[in-house]
Formats: sequence, C-alpha cells, structure tokens
Amino acid sequence: MTVTRLIFLVSIAIQLLYVKITGVKMGGDSDFYIQGASILTNSHFSFIQLFYTGYPLYYLAYPASLALLQNNTLLVVWVQIILHAFAGVLIYKIASRIHSKTAGIISGFAYAFSFELFQWNTYILTDSLFIFLVVAALYLYTKKSWYIFIGIICGMTLLRPTAAPFLLAAAVASTWHFKKIYKILAYTMLLLTVTYSVAHILSIDAGTRLGISGYIHYFASLFERGVLVRDRASLIIPVTWSSSLSLVNIYTFIKILFLRFLLFWAPAISDFSLPHTLINIITLIPLYIFAIFGISKYAKRHILGITVIIIFWIFQSFTELDYDWRYRTPVLPALIIFAGMGAADYLQTGRTLIKNIREVQIIRFLFFGLVTAAADYLILNILHLVFDISIFWSVFWGFISGGLIGYFLHSRFTFRYNAGNKDLIKLSHYLLLCGANLALTEIVVQSLTVQIGVPYNTSKLIALVLVAGTSFIGNKFIVFRKSSISAIE
Repeated sequence: MTVTRLIFLVSIAIQLLYVKITGVKMGGDSDFYIQGASILTNSHFSFIQLFYTGYPLYYLAYPASLALLQNNTLLVVWVQIILHAFAGVLIYKIASRIHSKTAGIISGFAYAFSFELFQWNTYILTDSLFIFLVVAALYLYTKKSWYIFIGIICGMTLLRPTAAPFLLAAAVASTWHFKKIYKILAYTMLLLTVTYSVAHILSIDAGTRLGISGYIHYFASLFERGVLVRDRASLIIPVTWSSSLSLVNIYTFIKILFLRFLLFWAPAISDFSLPHTLINIITLIPLYIFAIFGISKYAKRHILGITVIIIFWIFQSFTELDYDWRYRTPVLPALIIFAGMGAADYLQTGRTLIKNIREVQIIRFLFFGLVTAAADYLILNILHLVFDISIFWSVFWGFISGGLIGYFLHSRFTFRYNAGNKDLIKLSHYLLLCGANLALTEIVVQSLTVQIGVPYNTSKLIALVLVAGTSFIGNKFIVFRKSSISAIE
C-alpha cells in the first residue's frame, strides 16, 4: 500500500469514528446556508433570486454546493470527509516536494490526526471546504499551476470574506522574487489600493452596496467593548475610553491587540473542557515547536505558506477571534508542513542531530534554549506548587535562574564567544537583555493568567516563544557580537 493511500484511508477512518461519536452538527450559520440552498433548488439555480433575498456574493459557493447535494446533510459531511482526506495527501506531496519524503509522511499524518481541522468536517459550515481550498492552493503554488491556482482563489472569494487575507498573502508571495525596486512599486500600489478600498467601504453608500458596512461597525464595537475572543465572557477585559484621542485610548487599543495576538495561538483557555485542553496541548504544542524549527530553516522554500500564516494572524487579530478558534484553521495546513520539515530534520540519525547542533547557530540556540526553558519551568513550578510562592515571584526567580544557566550555555556553546576576561561586562549586558525579556514575560503571564485565566504554564509557554525571537536577535547582534575581543568560532 502506498503512503498516499495509507494517509487517505487513515484520515477517512479517524473521521468516520468521530462522526459516529458526534453525528452531524449545525453551527450558528448552518440554517443560513441551508436556506440559501433551498432557494437555489426551488428556483432551478437562479442566482439572481438568491441575490434578491439578500445573499451577498461572497457567501455564494457553499449554498450552491449544498444545493448540488440536495441539502442532504449526511452526504455533505461524507463529501467534506473525502475532501479532507484528499487534502492530507496534498499536504504529504507539498512537504515531500519542498523537503523530503520523511517530512511528507510526518505532515500528511499530522494533518490526518489534527482535531482542530477534521472536527469541522462534521459541521454544515464553510470551514471544511475553505480549508480544502487553502491546501489545494498551497499545492498548486508549489507546482506552479497558475491557471488552476487562480481558479481556486476565485472559488475562495465566493465562499466567505476571510478569503481576503489569502488573496493578500498570494499577492505578497507573488512578488517575493521580484527585484527590490519592483517590490517597492508593487507593495506601494497594493497599499494604495487597500487604503482606497477601505476608505471607499467606510462610506455609507459603498458599504451598503457591498453588503459589508455592518462588519466595519461590528469590528469596531469589539474593540470598544474590550472583546478579546467573541462569545467568551471570560475573554472580555474592562476598558475605559476617553471621548477623544489620548494616550489612554492608544494604550488600551495596543493592549487589546497584543492580547489577541497571543490568544490567536492559545492551545487552551480556562473555559475549555479537560478533554479539549488535553487534545489541544498534545497536538498543538509539538506542532508549534517543530513549526518554529521548520520556519527558521525553510521559510524561503515555501513563501506562500509563511505569508499565509503571518497575514491571517494579523488580519484576525485586528478583526475578531472566534470563540472556538475557527479562524485559526486556515494557517494550520502551512504550519503542519513547516512542522513536518522541522520534525524530519530531528528524525535523522543522532550524528546528523549532533552535527546540526554543532554547526547551525540557530539550532544551537534553540537546543540550549530548551535546556534553559526546562530549568526555568522547573524552578517556576517548584516555587509555586511546593512553596506556594506567588505566580509573579515564581516567574521572576524561574526566569533569573534560567537566565544565568542560559548565559553560560549561549556564550560558551551557542555563540562560542571569547569574553577575554570580560565576563562580568558581558554578563551585565546579558542581564539587561534578560531584564527586558523578563518584563515581557511578566506582562504576558500577568495579562493571560491573572486577567483572563489562561493556565500559567500555557501563558509561560506563549511568553517563551516571544522571548526566544527577541533573545536570539539581542544575543547575536548586541551581547555576543563579534569584535576585536574575538570569537572562538
């Protein structure tokens, strides 16, 4: 049996088991789509009739697909399951083409077992079809099948409004290999187009004609009410806005946006059930870790994938996060591909792993960073759980302990820096950077755990991911910058 068939069959088996347990489910918009399909069926597919009833163009595709399947919800779910299994095969082919067959196998099976993705195949909602189109577009982009790629994008625009960030990601990715001057011209034109479009949409007439004027006011109201995640009472923070532009308003806006940036990736929140929390932690945490490894080495090999991740992240943080994290799903296929590539590197022989740690600086940094993080976590949990010290001081002393261990490991092994008997000076520079990272860590943990109720270990993990990026840049270009003191390496 070939790998593609095995991925396909495993995916089908997992989903059938899940459908048997949960059955077909309806979401908040399911009746809206079913009603649209009924109108099309009764009018012999008269789309004009559908428009007269108030259906906007960007919601056309799903009612049409339901109508083709005679509004048979069980048949719809079957089709969605098959499309998801086929998407897993495409994920395997993408990772195999970009990296290796090992990466393809890991990515394909990771996609098949991803609960955050396959759960939507049991709903009568656009999510399943949209995710399939995202995967198909990623695949066609790597094959450079441009005509079909454009056709897939057109299908997305008829499916739901969140096709907009994918269109933007495709535009950015298409200019990646242009000369610098052409990039500047292209991005300037894109910025002017987006600015004009937003200004036009904000006018009452244009917004009404396009059917999206309500969205603008809706997204604004979320910020006004301090909503971090829609329909999650625990994820609303108290806010006070002054009547005019002020520093308080700017700070409040940045605070809400910052928390949304973090919550976009949150594997668990206090409202989740224990099974849901465990499933997310078991599946998402390894995915995030290996995706970081993959992105750090192979982002340039899959430009569309990385732009999709970044632009959807920014777009949803500025608009809204759904209570069940539906709007995170479009980034997961690309994330799984990068995670497959990262995991494949670490499934090589021990000699290759040791060679990578020895020769690749970013890999050394991540490896010793994990050692440092483990020490940090250990001290944090011992102080908080055993000695009942407050979360603030537990985080503080855990970070300091990890920082001292990190200085020794990073100076000697990661950056191979000869301090020339100036260890105290370099240590002071390192501690200043640690102080900035500690402040960022405390802000993240206090905001997520104290204000929102996210488990402190989860908050700490999110903070670690943020700190890892700033720490590497600061250490490489400031603390351990090569100079006349001179490096060993």
